[in-house]
Amino acid sequence: MLLVVAGVVSVLGLSPPATQVEAESPLVGQPAPAIPGPTITGQPFSLAGLQGHFVVVDFFSSWCVACRQEAPQLARFVAQQAGPSGARLVGVIFEDTVPDIRQFLGPELGRYPVVQDPGGRIALDYGVDNPPEKYLVAPNGVIFDKVIGPVTAALLDQLIAKAKAAGW
Repeated sequence: MLLVVAGVVSVLGLSPPATQVEAESPLVGQPAPAIPGPTITGQPFSLAGLQGHFVVVDFFSSWCVACRQEAPQLARFVAQQAGPSGARLVGVIFEDTVPDIRQFLGPELGRYPVVQDPGGRIALDYGVDNPPEKYLVAPNGVIFDKVIGPVTAALLDQLIAKAKAAGW
């Protein structure tokens, strides 16, 4: 019995998240709200500085189980998109502490910008209720789509392909 339970837990831990939903948002088709820096590693940050790239804005927390499930997929996405013309990932801390986020990110810390959201102003501007929630921002700074729930690298690639096919 213990082996069966261990096997199920192992498979679930390795399986990519499966419950993502493209969601309606009044922000789709609108300019993305600003995300002021600095990052938790002390680097200056501005979402406007990433214009010309597709940007995935990820609202996440260390206490969020779904965020933990999707973390390897986001790391894969960042690695696959590395390069001058690739998409970018930006993390926004949702109701969490910097020390907990640093521990949560571990070796991924510094591979993409992560900004604090003191007072929850950024989350409020984006209409975020609960992590994980993501917005795909087109190279022109306009929001193309919103996704609620954990994602896979493949889903993010599909959303970017969909945006490109639509002329974004």
